[in-house]
Amino acid sequence: MNLYAQIMSFVLPLGFILFGYSAFKYGISRLIKSLKSRSWPTTIGSVSYSELHKLRSQKTGIQYQYKPRIRYEFIANDQVLSSNKIFFGEYTSSNKSRIESLLSKYPLGSDVTVIYNPDNPEEAILEPIISIGTIFSLIAGIVFTGSSYLAFIILQAFALKEM
Repeated sequence: MNLYAQIMSFVLPLGFILFGYSAFKYGISRLIKSLKSRSWPTTIGSVSYSELHKLRSQKTGIQYQYKPRIRYEFIANDQVLSSNKIFFGEYTSSNKSRIESLLSKYPLGSDVTVIYNPDNPEEAILEPIISIGTIFSLIAGIVFTGSSYLAFIILQAFALKEM
């Protein structure tokens, strides 16, 4: 095995391992926040912006993705604050009606129950759920890290056999 192949058999899997670890770490942080938020205090807020945002798919350039855009104001710890998070993690879908259904719970001008972090009241959400994006990050992190580690071991064993 030439030097370039030896280097690539080390660097490439290592890059995928780091990517997988990053995705897993992101998923874990969102999971922990989602679980902790279930015991955070609540207050009443008011929706000041609620619209469907249409994004052109980067894959095809034809299909669209839809994203909820929301903003709400609330008072916590004697401060007037605002947030744009419905839950922890991003949410987009090619199913327009799914996003419309989510936004229908938060019409412009409506009162909402805001869940906020008592240690950092600017961190606020409306729903303490574990999002699909969080679950996807966890699974992708495990799959990328595990398969890349396995590929790393196999490639290193193959490189040693070649020597």
